[in-house]
Amino acid sequence: MKHYLSMAVVAMALAACSDDYDDTALWNTVNDHENRIAALEQWQDEVNNNIAALQQLLNTNDMITSVTPVMENGKEVGYTIAFLHSDPVTIYNGTQGEKGEAGDTPQIGLTQDEDGNWYWTLNGELMCDAEGNPIRANGEDGEDGQDGQAGQDGADGEDGSDGSTGPQGPAGEDAPTPQIKLGKEFPTGTEIDGEPVEATAWYLSVDNGKTWHRVSGEDGKDGTNGDSMFSDKPKVDEENGKVIFYLSGGVEIEVPLYQGITITFTSSDNNPIDPNEPITVTGSTLDISYTVNGITDPRIVAIPSAEGWSATVSGTTITVKVETGAASECDLLVTATDNAGQSVSYTLSLQYDYLVDEGTYIVSSAAGLLAWNKAVQNDLSLNCTLTADIDLTGTTWTPIGTDYRNSYTGTFDGGSHTISGLTVKGSDENAGLFGYIGKDGGTVKNVVLKDVQIESDN
Repeated sequence: MKHYLSMAVVAMALAACSDDYDDTALWNTVNDHENRIAALEQWQDEVNNNIAALQQLLNTNDMITSVTPVMENGKEVGYTIAFLHSDPVTIYNGTQGEKGEAGDTPQIGLTQDEDGNWYWTLNGELMCDAEGNPIRANGEDGEDGQDGQAGQDGADGEDGSDGSTGPQGPAGEDAPTPQIKLGKEFPTGTEIDGEPVEATAWYLSVDNGKTWHRVSGEDGKDGTNGDSMFSDKPKVDEENGKVIFYLSGGVEIEVPLYQGITITFTSSDNNPIDPNEPITVTGSTLDISYTVNGITDPRIVAIPSAEGWSATVSGTTITVKVETGAASECDLLVTATDNAGQSVSYTLSLQYDYLVDEGTYIVSSAAGLLAWNKAVQNDLSLNCTLTADIDLTGTTWTPIGTDYRNSYTGTFDGGSHTISGLTVKGSDENAGLFGYIGKDGGTVKNVVLKDVQIESDN
């Protein structure tokens, strides 16, 4: 190529001696050469960009938020991949390969080995470093710290326990990113592998530019359609929450698709909780488990709206507590936020059926009053205080106290509230809200009964 350009200079000198010489063909040749070099430089930029983008896709713990086509002159030439937290990357489709005077357009790819790691390939073969080791595309794991020393023997002669595991070792280094470079970018006179650098040949480095190797062959050959790494455009699979990237050679890489932040709630017995339905706190304490989807390492805050209610977050559990005298209902605002400021909030409607405070049931619902009714059958001294009107319609009530020997000895304080819809069925002549009340200790006060139905044989 250097001889050809020298001849071009001689031809231009001869042309200057003759006014009749037509140098159009010569200038066309020079311009074609420059245009071809420019096209090769553009290809180089695109393929290096694609290599870096591919490595980011392979190693990312982030999620993709969108895949947007890149248009040029009305034609789709690539895709911009946007992430939830990381900077976006652009992948180019590539164009028809140039006929290379210095050899084939190199094809960069990936393959996954049996060890689960990904390795770079060149024209279908593994890329190796100077020692012949395959070049990993995913980062190296950090080493574990050394185990602690064994403990000292005990005073009584018993063996000491092993020491605790040592601290985590330093984090592993990121995998090197291969780089493609055009020969014309090297300084004049540079030799690689003992041969002068050729302007239109391709050179590869796998050690961050410390050493280079020629990777184009001797025989020119047309490149393939599209770039050397991607066989098809990415597929956004919303149903399964992922984006699939198709590499040449049938290799696929999947990256999670960001579909918004959500929180799912479950009860202590692993039953799902519908955040749109009231949640009942029974016995003054409730544990709610949660799972956050769509962000990593979320911060959870739970804030109750009413006094007497409190909420603490530990691990993946929200523990709700209700104090005596608290309002029977409360909204709990649960917010999940990531370190980039993305967040989502849910409002859970809480209510308690009853609280237990030193032998007194604090009751706010029919379910709570029925729970006290069941408990008091076994302990006739249990107190009860109503904090709301109670509707017992559709339920069956068991009178409290069966006779004078088994009479109610606690205190029932209706708090000036009304119990409606009381229904009692049975043959006991002392059928009612209470059957027997102890004359020396039982107290029933401040309660109104409405729409009572007693069905008794006596």
